[in-house]
Amino acid sequence: MDEQLNNNEPIQTADIKPAQEGFNWKRSLITVAIVILTALVVGGITWYIMNTNADNINSSNSKTVNAMQSNINNLKNKIANLEKEVTSTTSNTSSKATSSASSAFKITELGIQFTPSSTVSDLYYVISNNVADFSTKSLASYGSSCSATNMPLGTVSVSMQAPLSPSDPNYSPDRSAGALVKQIGSEYVYYMSANAPCLYSNNASITLQNTQADAFKASLATVTSIQ
Repeated sequence: MDEQLNNNEPIQTADIKPAQEGFNWKRSLITVAIVILTALVVGGITWYIMNTNADNINSSNSKTVNAMQSNINNLKNKIANLEKEVTSTTSNTSSKATSSASSAFKITELGIQFTPSSTVSDLYYVISNNVADFSTKSLASYGSSCSATNMPLGTVSVSMQAPLSPSDPNYSPDRSAGALVKQIGSEYVYYMSANAPCLYSNNASITLQNTQADAFKASLATVTSIQ
């Protein structure tokens, strides 16, 4: 009986667990491929955008640099032209100043100078009692009577005294208004012409003396103080 009861007891079975699914390599590879592909796409897009911006910036910078270089070149050309103009002007001014200085006839003892005309280009003088007596070498070639010591072209003097009127007790022709050439500052330049021909017997010398005397007197209009 007991054995029958025991036979009627339910049969206990072991718990059956569902079989675990194995690691899916295929799915993992697909996932990794998708991630890599996505990264490549994103990286490519990023690179393209950055490269495009860089090209645009480089292009813009290149245009700016070219424009600046062009402006610099234009400025250099203008400066070069200005330098040429300045050099040319300076050269011309210097040439004129040198020419003027070299052509000036100086009476150093009296502190004055003037520009003689070509008619009296061979002018020379001697000093006597602070008065410059004048002649030319061409005129003096006619004889000693036409040399500067005999003042055939007249005399030049400088004085602090203003011209005197004939009524003045101290009046003298060489300090008259007619003898005055020019006032320079506080000084007065006077010129007195020759009283007679240096050589009466020679008409050629007389003609030359008169011509050169007129040219000499006219040249004195350019008299200035020596700088």
